[in-house]
Amino acid sequence: MDIRVYPVPLTGELRAPSSKSLSHRYLIGAALAPGISRITNILDAEDLDATRLALLSLGIRIDGDTVAGGTWEATTAPIHCGASGSTVRFLMPVAMHLDAATTFTGTGRLPKRPLDVYESLFVPRGQYVRHGIDPLPATVLGPLEPGPFKVSGSVSSQFISGLLFILPTLDGPSSILIDGPLESVPYVDLTLAVMAEFGIKVHRTQNGFDIPGYQTYRPLETAVEGDYSQAAFWLVGGAIGAGITLSGLRRDSVQGDRAVVAMLETMGADITVSDQHLTIQNTPLHAVFTDLRDTPDLGPVLMLLSGTATGTSTFTGLKRLRIKESDRLGVLQELLTRTGVPNRLDGDTLNIVGQTTLQGNQRFHTYDDHRIAMALCAMANRFDQPFIIEDIDVIRKSYPRFLDDYAMLGGRFDTL
Repeated sequence: MDIRVYPVPLTGELRAPSSKSLSHRYLIGAALAPGISRITNILDAEDLDATRLALLSLGIRIDGDTVAGGTWEATTAPIHCGASGSTVRFLMPVAMHLDAATTFTGTGRLPKRPLDVYESLFVPRGQYVRHGIDPLPATVLGPLEPGPFKVSGSVSSQFISGLLFILPTLDGPSSILIDGPLESVPYVDLTLAVMAEFGIKVHRTQNGFDIPGYQTYRPLETAVEGDYSQAAFWLVGGAIGAGITLSGLRRDSVQGDRAVVAMLETMGADITVSDQHLTIQNTPLHAVFTDLRDTPDLGPVLMLLSGTATGTSTFTGLKRLRIKESDRLGVLQELLTRTGVPNRLDGDTLNIVGQTTLQGNQRFHTYDDHRIAMALCAMANRFDQPFIIEDIDVIRKSYPRFLDDYAMLGGRFDTL
C-alpha cells in the first residue's frame, strides 16, 4: 500500500508501543523456564509473530500472555523466521541444546543477512550446514557443548545474546571471549538484565563473560515496558510539531535507545521527564555530533531530523547500518540528497548540512525497511509539499498500529 503524506504538525498524547527488543527476550526466557510464565504487553508485530511461531514449532506452548516453558521438542520442519534477524540469531544456539538438527529459513532480506559468527563457531565443530550461497537456509546440529566461544566485538550483539541465552543451561561452565571493543553494548546489557529476572547469573570479565553452567531459568510474571526505539519517531515529530507527551516509558530503562532523549536535548530540544510521562515541545534545533555505534536504530529518524537542523551535523559509528533490513546508510544518503540536503560520507562518518525544509512532491521507496517508512512520516511537517511513501505496509514488522497512532496525533495521509 502507498500513502500520500501531508506536512502537518503532530501533537497530543500517546502511550508508547511495547518494546520489540524486550518482547523477544522475555518470550525466549519464558520458553527456557520450565513451568508457567506470564508476559503481558508483548508487542503485536510481525517480528514477534516470527519468534512465537518458531518457539511453537520447537514444542513451546504459548497461549496469549502465558508461556509453558521447558517443553522443547525437535522438529524436522524448517523454522521460518520471517524477516526477523532477532528471531534467527537468538534461536539458532538455543535450538542447539536439543540433540537434533534444526533448520532455519527466512523471507525478505533476512536470508542474505550475515550469520558468519555462528558459521565460524560451529562449522569446525561439525554443527553447522549452510544450504546455498546465502546465509539462510542453514541447519544447526545439537547438542551444544559448554566451553569457550570467541567472538569479534564488531559483530551484531544479537549473536552474543543468542549464546548468552543458552550457555547457562549447559552441563558445565562456558565463556564468551570478545575480540576487540564490543559494539551495541546496550543490547547485550538488555539481554543480561532479562536473564537476571529469570534467575540466571553471568559474570562480566575484562574481555567478555564467564557463564556458570547447570543453571535453570525460573518462571516469571512481568509486563513489557514501552519502546524507546519507536518513541523516537514521536519525539522527533513533537520536536518539529506542536509538542507530544508519551507515557509507558520507564525512566530507568536499560534500553540503549533511551539515549534518544539526551541526543535530542543536545540538539536543543525542550524535554520534560517525569515518572509517568515524557513531553517534548517545539524548539529550534541545531547540529549535533552523534556516535550511533550503540544505537543504530536511531539513525534513520535522527539523520533526517538533522537535515533540517541549523548547522552541520556529524554521525559516526555507521557500519552496522549497512546490514539492517536495508542498507540504511545508503538509503539515508539517497533520501537526504533527494530532499535537498547536502551530505558527505567519509569512511564511517556522515556529515549532514541542515536546510530550512525538505523537498517533497516526490515518491520515496521504503526498501522493505520499517524504520525508513516511519522516519519519513515523523518528518512530514518539515517537507515543503506532500510526498508519497511506497509500501508503507513494512511498518507491520515492528509497529502495525503506527498509522493509527500517527493519525491520532494529527498526522494526515491518503491511501493510494
